[in-house]
Amino acid sequence: MNENIQNALQEDNLVDITVTGRKSGQPRKFEIMLRRDAGHYYIAGRPEPKDWYANMLAEPEITLHLKQSAQADLPATAHAVLDAAERRRLFQHFFGGSEMMDNLENWVQGAKLIEIQLES
Repeated sequence: MNENIQNALQEDNLVDITVTGRKSGQPRKFEIMLRRDAGHYYIAGRPEPKDWYANMLAEPEITLHLKQSAQADLPATAHAVLDAAERRRLFQHFFGGSEMMDNLENWVQGAKLIEIQLES
């Protein structure tokens, strides 16, 4: 992986993700914020139903599209983060004192949290 891509993965926040529709089998692309913690990459969604989350659970092979400081399409695998203690720690890390964390337990119990593992 070249230096520009490595820097973008560390600095850029806005990415696109392409997933496979669980019913249609068609590619579905959406924009989302990329989060980081200790060398790992994550995406998160509010505690409400999300098609992208259900699609990733059904077909975890995805493409991460960098589009800010570098452009690249990176194959990856999505893994749901299910451990409550880890979810609590990550949501506190990502959103800290923001109003999004007014009800941390709601996020821990119902929000979408996916770790993105890039393929080598």
